[in-house]
Amino acid sequence: SITTGNFTFVTGSTSDINLTVKSKGSALSLGTVGTSALVLPGVLTVDNTNGGTVTAANAISGIGVLLNRGAIYAGKGVVLKGVANANNAIYVSSAVTAANGDIVVNALGNSAIAYSAPGAGGTLTATNGSVSLTSVSTTGSAINIASGSTITAKTGITLNATSTTAATVATVDVLTVTGAGANISFTGNASAAGALLGVDVGSINLSNGASLSLISNNKITQTGTIANAANTNGAASSILFDATSGTNASAVTIGTLTVAAVTSTSDINLLVKSKGSSITASGPLATAAIPLPGTIVFDNTNGGVVTQATAVAGVGLTFNGGGVFGNKGITLTGVSNNNSAITSNQVMTSALGSVVLTGNTLTAGNLWGINATGTLTGKKIGRAHV
Repeated sequence: SITTGNFTFVTGSTSDINLTVKSKGSALSLGTVGTSALVLPGVLTVDNTNGGTVTAANAISGIGVLLNRGAIYAGKGVVLKGVANANNAIYVSSAVTAANGDIVVNALGNSAIAYSAPGAGGTLTATNGSVSLTSVSTTGSAINIASGSTITAKTGITLNATSTTAATVATVDVLTVTGAGANISFTGNASAAGALLGVDVGSINLSNGASLSLISNNKITQTGTIANAANTNGAASSILFDATSGTNASAVTIGTLTVAAVTSTSDINLLVKSKGSSITASGPLATAAIPLPGTIVFDNTNGGVVTQATAVAGVGLTFNGGGVFGNKGITLTGVSNNNSAITSNQVMTSALGSVVLTGNTLTAGNLWGINATGTLTGKKIGRAHV
């Protein structure tokens, strides 16, 4: 194992100083690196995988890479590669910042959380670059980032999490991109499609023209606010929730969606889709004063492939969170097996487009394909239920 002290630097470097700490599956523990004013003038690499050759079964049974003794500041990028057997491959409770360059993280575990940031201090910040986090575990969660441990990047965030049977594949708190047109992609898959929690995220902050993708073959839950800057970037952006690789048990929940101002000159489009599972909008989707400057589409039929017989036995699409406001159209397509395909008590308004609801169900008693009691306002209103 290797345990380092603290690293400090002075001004005046005209060439890089790169710091590398590496081993063959043993534990690595890092002290502080630089300060916010005097960063490491190069790339920091911490790697106990021996270049990716060490498997979890052959790694240390303790924590692989431990960052918990103070803040880390690197000037030209950070690379973290960790592996562990029955423990955290990478454990971060100290702030990690790349002033320039990217943060690249790879974690490999088995029965424990592979990448763990359990407290408020374990932030990842790429001030002028991107953050990429790839994590794999078997029975343990791939990623577990607690409240307060945020991920922030200027040019993009990519999270890829894979677990075999963990109840939760990946959970994160707050994701923020700051650069115009930067995107966030978050994928959490289990080995089999179903009712595990694949992607769990709190609040998301999207910059001008930024797009978001949340993808899983299990459940997707977003509980905070998706805060969009006005899109004046010159191209349409998108917000995607995609559980079409799952089953009718792969439920999707979206929280609150906001847009900062009415000054968008390009669209922001929202698409939420699944393969027969329930979809719930638990918060308001924009507001009457500042609607989403694009279309809103919800579809649990997987483009019409899912039949009533193979859909969820519960309600297909549920809107109970404070209104749906899409400036260029609202299209809701729902299916259910023996329940309402669409149920809503919310106002739905589209100033420039149509509001169209289509619901199919196998009903019992007095259930309806569509049960919408809120006011619908648009250039055209369409409702069809079977």
